[in-house]
Amino acid sequence: MRAFRMAVIDCETTGFSHTDRIVEIAVVTLDPADGTILDEFDTLLDPERDIGAQHIHGISAAMVAGAPEFGDIAPMLVQRLHDTILVAHNAPFDMRFLGYEFARIGVAFDPGRPICTYRATGQKLAVACRDHDIALTLAHSALADARATAALARRVPSPNGTAPARVAGAGAGESLTVHTLRRNSGGQSISRLGRIVDRARYPDAADEALRLYLEALDHALDDFVVERAEQDILDELAATLGLTRERRRQAHRTYFQSLVLAARRDNVVTAAEHSLLTKVHAALALPACDLPALDESAVDIASIPPGVGVCFTGEAFINGEPMARCQLENAARKAGCTLLKSVTKKHCGLLVGEPDSGSTKAKAARKFGIPILSAEHFLDYVASSTAFD
Repeated sequence: MRAFRMAVIDCETTGFSHTDRIVEIAVVTLDPADGTILDEFDTLLDPERDIGAQHIHGISAAMVAGAPEFGDIAPMLVQRLHDTILVAHNAPFDMRFLGYEFARIGVAFDPGRPICTYRATGQKLAVACRDHDIALTLAHSALADARATAALARRVPSPNGTAPARVAGAGAGESLTVHTLRRNSGGQSISRLGRIVDRARYPDAADEALRLYLEALDHALDDFVVERAEQDILDELAATLGLTRERRRQAHRTYFQSLVLAARRDNVVTAAEHSLLTKVHAALALPACDLPALDESAVDIASIPPGVGVCFTGEAFINGEPMARCQLENAARKAGCTLLKSVTKKHCGLLVGEPDSGSTKAKAARKFGIPILSAEHFLDYVASSTAFD
């Protein structure tokens, strides 16, 4: 039996509607024999419209100024996609947008029967990569996500019944070389809600219509408000996907409960998490019974004594921006804290890190009943400790 090459695809788009466009695309071609990478292609694209959710994909209008249009790179895509087994994390999404783009330039595109690593794992890409020990840096960069998906595809079972893609109507070739600069490798701004959403695992990965709708909600609710234009897009998407009013209502509750479960992974709904959940709950107009109570076990900063022994774990974010560990350590010294390298029941009184962290230090802190504060709340503690110095 003939072994087909595999082409791993990732697209970043301006949104979810059929009027939205691909703003970045990457294709990683794999050898069918051993899964080694044969070729990588990636580029930014001029979407010929507004750039969309920059806070998610990190691409600005200035970055796509002078970038090729989809039609410019179509020959290179034909060369890489035709007669290959396509692979993507959430394949229906990427195939749908490729179909839109090829149709705009009069090219027939049949994705065949692709491999979807999302369906295989039931997890978002970041979570699946973590569980399979796959490095994922600069998430929501098309090439980084495609590379990670390629590695994931080699580790999870492939479904039976795959079929190669067929692309016809545009000549194959390398009429121009395109590897448009994406962006620097610095940390992206990640909202607190975004970090909760990234931890959420939706219950029915096989329901592609529901999954696409929930992912659209991720984008619409980033600012905790569903604007009229966003509502129109959600209505259009629901109609396209065949979702009834009742199914959408259930989808909203499913979405919200997935966020609640993610917030409760550490068995505590903190004040910050409860505040964000309250905003999302209001935006979705859900029943009052769906909103969880603020856990009494959430850490009260006022109860932490001054000069406590402090240990740090994991990366730190302040207002979504990464903060160097040395800055936190300097703040701890300023507050008269003792810096510790490990969590011990006798000496450690506070661990600074994400409250839902699964690190060894966080597990020890929970075992010993030691409070865990986020970096943001730790700086609040420092401010209160030094207010009267």
